[in-house]
Amino acid sequence: MASTCGFCSSSSISFSRRSLNHRIVFQSATHHFRSTQISLQEPVSEVTNNLEFYNSNLSQLANEKRKKYIWVNPKSSKYLKDSNLSQLENEKRKSYIWVNPKSPKASQFRRKSYDPRKRKDVDDAEQLFDEMLQRGVTPDNTTFQMIIECALMSHLPSKAVAWFERMPEFRIQPDDATYALMIDAYGRVGDVKMALQLYDRSKIEKWQLSTNIFTTLIRIHGTTGNFDGCLTVFEEMRAVGIKPDLICYNTMLDAIYRAKLPSEIKSIHQEILNSGLSPAFATYASLLRAYCKSCCGDEAMNVYNEMLAKGMELNTLLYNTLLRMCVDIGFVDEAASIFEEMKRSRYGQPNSRTFSSLITIFSSCGQVSEAEDTLEEMLEAGFKRDVYVLTDLLQCYRKSNRIDDVVRTLDRITEVDITPNERSCICLLKVMTEVPREEMGRVTRCIERANPKLGNVVKRVVESPDVEDEIFKNEVSEVVSQVGDDDSRRAYCKCLIDLCVYLRKPEKARYVETLL
Repeated sequence: MASTCGFCSSSSISFSRRSLNHRIVFQSATHHFRSTQISLQEPVSEVTNNLEFYNSNLSQLANEKRKKYIWVNPKSSKYLKDSNLSQLENEKRKSYIWVNPKSPKASQFRRKSYDPRKRKDVDDAEQLFDEMLQRGVTPDNTTFQMIIECALMSHLPSKAVAWFERMPEFRIQPDDATYALMIDAYGRVGDVKMALQLYDRSKIEKWQLSTNIFTTLIRIHGTTGNFDGCLTVFEEMRAVGIKPDLICYNTMLDAIYRAKLPSEIKSIHQEILNSGLSPAFATYASLLRAYCKSCCGDEAMNVYNEMLAKGMELNTLLYNTLLRMCVDIGFVDEAASIFEEMKRSRYGQPNSRTFSSLITIFSSCGQVSEAEDTLEEMLEAGFKRDVYVLTDLLQCYRKSNRIDDVVRTLDRITEVDITPNERSCICLLKVMTEVPREEMGRVTRCIERANPKLGNVVKRVVESPDVEDEIFKNEVSEVVSQVGDDDSRRAYCKCLIDLCVYLRKPEKARYVETLL
């Protein structure tokens, strides 16, 4: 008639683990639940009531448990309120393990101390150090080591050095780890001698050095122009099993950029790709600068195109670096393409140097109309033409044998009150060797306006006979001695020699040759 569903009780066995000789005790742990009888003839409502009664008992038990135990997601910030804030305030007072664990005062202080390194807060560390002294807690090497580390993480190497120099005040001898940190600190404050001395000692005593310390050493050698030292440190780092990170690679690339070693750039670039690291903007920028400085045009353009493909925005400085490389190696089409991309960029808008580079490359190739159009665009953008731009135009007109434009451009230079530079004068000297004799008077007058003393020398070469002339020797010696750098001085002499040869004045040419 009625079938009964009952829940069977189960027994649990308890073993005493103290001794195997103890008697085993069997205890019955029966869970009593209400038996529910369901009859097929009973109405559904009655069965439901029985089940509801059973379920209500279970719910009551569950609620009682919930009152005692509440699960809180430790990753959620929802419950960081009120009571938890007080706990955080206590944790805020936690510090380094910088105290002697044998000292009761130190142990008590350690329980309420905190680590300022996590927040990179040197001021809190210094305040806590003063509190230690007020409470009579003696600092040790670990105390100073962690304050120094906190200062370095906060980009305050001078404070790190100051704290290191306070250690003798407390009669504390630094350990290897503290000395290792000071290699980084002294390197970053510019005390190269001290940093290198500590590094030499670290190799003898086998200190454990971090990637940051090796990176600082590479930067030291790079800024002093010692690229062999950079390579040595880089190889020593890998020899002790420390893998370079992107910052270290970027530092190496910057050193290569200064040394202009294309083979090393390619080697480091390939090593970055093989390391599995994902280069960021800084790495690409370092690669681009290094390739451009070494005039590796194809490699630089590959890096540039890869940056564009990854959606990276170049700044004006990087664009101008690329354009300067294009000028040096004659990448005319690439320069025009870069300029158009630059005008579409948000962060790399053209400046006066950009226009100057474009005018230079067009002028060097004799593309007069492109150079003039670029100058017009430059003026429309609000930039003023300077002596470098106008000198480039002089070069362009000279190569195109447009003497009228040479004179007109020089008139512009004087009209806008620009003093012609040595490059302008060299350009005019070259023009003298490329025009017919009847046109030399116009160019000579231009040179006299640009540099009166040089103009007198040119007039003597053109007008005086080819005999030993003491006045000519004195004047040309004075002009050459006043030229700023060696390259310009040699250029002056070579142009004057070419002019003497062009006018068939070998005696004067031989004397100018002695000034080289």
